[in-house]
Amino acid sequence: MASNRGLAYIGQGNLEAAITAYRQALPLAPDSLLAHWNLAQALEAGGDLSGAQGEYETILTLDPTFLEAAQRLAALLSRLGRPASARLGLAQADQYRL
Repeated sequence: MASNRGLAYIGQGNLEAAITAYRQALPLAPDSLLAHWNLAQALEAGGDLSGAQGEYETILTLDPTFLEAAQRLAALLSRLGRPASARLGLAQADQYRL
């Protein structure tokens, strides 16, 4: 599966190939949190912060309790100079903490 190839490419340090593999996998499994998560991580590592932001937002749409995605999104928004949005997102995610 393309998602497994993505993991292999990340292990090899080939972010572009990993990104391509995840983008090929997602149409086959658009609700795959793992594929969205791994794609977001690869995009962020490769410097595509807006692409990573979109993936984190998709993850949180699919599962608003995915706290690590909320934290990563908040950190990314802070890096993009949007600390108010980051704080709002963390406050919203906080409602799902146990």
